Amino acid sequence: MSDDGVPECLDCGACCCSAYPRHVVVRGEDHAVLLPEELERYTVWLENVCVLGRVEGRCAALDVRTGRAVCRIYPRRPEPCRSFARGSDACAQARERHRPLGTAS
Repeated sequence: MSDDGVPECLDCGACCCSAYPRHVVVRGEDHAVLLPEELERYTVWLENVCVLGRVEGRCAALDVRTGRAVCRIYPRRPEPCRSFARGSDACAQARERHRPLGTAS
C-alpha cells in the first residue's frame, strides 16, 4: 500500500491476469520501443495482431517468482498497461477477479 492508500502497481499483478488472448495489444510505437529479445520472449502474433503473450493466465512479461508481481518490461510497457490506473474501478475489479499474489484464496 502506498502513502495515499492506493495499492502499489508493482505488488499485485491482477491487471496482468486475463484469459482473453488479446488482453494487451502491442501497436506501432509500443512495438518499436520493446527490445528485440523482449519482442521474441514476451509477444506473439495472433493473425495480424501483436499481443503480449500469456503464461498460465498471466502476462508473459510478469515475473512472479519472488512472490511479488513485477513487470519485466515496465519502462517500455505498452499503452494499455500504462493507462491502467492503480486504484481505479478497473483495478478493484481485477483485484477481485484475480486475488493479488500472496493473499489467501
